[in-house]
Amino acid sequence: MRQFLSAPFVAALLLLANSALAADAKDYTPKNGMLTASIPPGEQQSLAQIILINNTKVAVEGSESKTASGITCTAASLGIPATTMRNIAAENRFDVLGDAIAKALGGKPGNKTDITNNGVAGKEFLVETKDGVAKVRLYTVGGFVLYAVVQAKNKDDLAAKEANAFLDGFKLSDNAKTTFQSINR
Repeated sequence: MRQFLSAPFVAALLLLANSALAADAKDYTPKNGMLTASIPPGEQQSLAQIILINNTKVAVEGSESKTASGITCTAASLGIPATTMRNIAAENRFDVLGDAIAKALGGKPGNKTDITNNGVAGKEFLVETKDGVAKVRLYTVGGFVLYAVVQAKNKDDLAAKEANAFLDGFKLSDNAKTTFQSINR
């Protein structure tokens, strides 16, 4: 005799499983306090990377996790020296900074679309890499670059619930919003 689980029982099990995954997630906030991100469970590590921006080496402060499903989620912040930022025209910043992040990922950025996060303007774009594809959300606040990256083997994995939950949970702080508004009047 076959037994079937009732729809409410299955829904409750799924809710419990999602709650357990969320409970395993770790909140991350860089020292500058400009963002918070819920890093999904997996092989978690601090991000130790240098990005080259206009011939200036800039250290990345971040956290990333490679999940059981094979996607890598990264939340990061970099402080760009004033002398370097001054040499990048405001209208070119997203291109220059997006190119630098894409190069660090091993690819080139695709078309950038406008996005906002807590009142801060940003850009979203895809990066094709030798190992797959990445979706990047990038914001600039004064001399800070704040970004989230989801890397996967293919575009379908970028649309997975886990990837979207990470990107939607990447939040810029009220401090970032206030700083952005005071600079971009």
